[in-house]
Amino acid sequence: MPTETPTETPFVATGGCTPAPRANCDGANLQGVNLGGGSLHDGVALDNASFVGANLSNADLTYANLWRTNLHMADLRSANLVGADLGGANLTYADLRGANLIGADLLYVELTGVKLDATTQIDAKLRLAWELVNEGGSGRNLSGADLEEANLRGANLEAAELRKANLSGADLSGANLRAADLWGARLSGADLSGADLSGADLDFSKYSADTKWPEHFDPLTKGAVLLGD
Repeated sequence: MPTETPTETPFVATGGCTPAPRANCDGANLQGVNLGGGSLHDGVALDNASFVGANLSNADLTYANLWRTNLHMADLRSANLVGADLGGANLTYADLRGANLIGADLLYVELTGVKLDATTQIDAKLRLAWELVNEGGSGRNLSGADLEEANLRGANLEAAELRKANLSGADLSGANLRAADLWGARLSGADLSGADLSGADLDFSKYSADTKWPEHFDPLTKGAVLLGD
C-alpha cells in the first residue's frame, strides 16, 4: 500500500495571512491558532505577530523571524526554534518543554512563568536567567556570571553574590538587590531603574553614562566607577 507524503500544516490567520515558508505575516493576529506539527521555517517573517495561546507544539520554526512576537501562553512543546529570532518576544507562561532553542536570539526575551525542563535545549546563560526570574536568586553565588543583556526584570537577587558579574545591558528594573554584593560588577548600559539597592556593595562596579539608576540614586557615592572618566 503506497505511503502518503506528509504535507505541511496550513492555516489562515486573521486578515487572510497564510504563513508558509518565506511568507511575510509580520504584525498578524494569530491568537489561538493550531499549528501543531506544522512548518514556519526558512525565514518566515512573523515579527510583532500575536500567537497568544497558540498551539505550536512540534512546529518547525527554524530561523523564523519572531522579533517582538507575543507568545504569551503559547504551546511550544518540542518545537524546533533553532536559529530563530526571538529578540524582545513575550514568552510569559509559554510551554517550552522539549523545545530546541540552540542558536536562537533571545535578547531581552520575557521569561516569567515559562515552562522549561531537562530536555529543553537552551543557552546556559538563558537558562540561568530563567532560573533567577522564576525561582529567584536570593543569596545565590553568581560571582563572575555572564548575564550580559539578560532580562532580569523584577528578579529577587537579595544578598546575591554578583562580584565581577557581567550585567552589561541587563534589564534589572524593579529587581530586589538589597544587600547584594556587586563589587567589580560590569553595569554599563544596565537598567536598574526602580531596583532596590539598599545595602548593596557597589565598590569598583563599572557603569556608563547610559546606565539607568533608581531615582535620586548617586552611584559615585556608593563606590561605583563611571567608565570614560
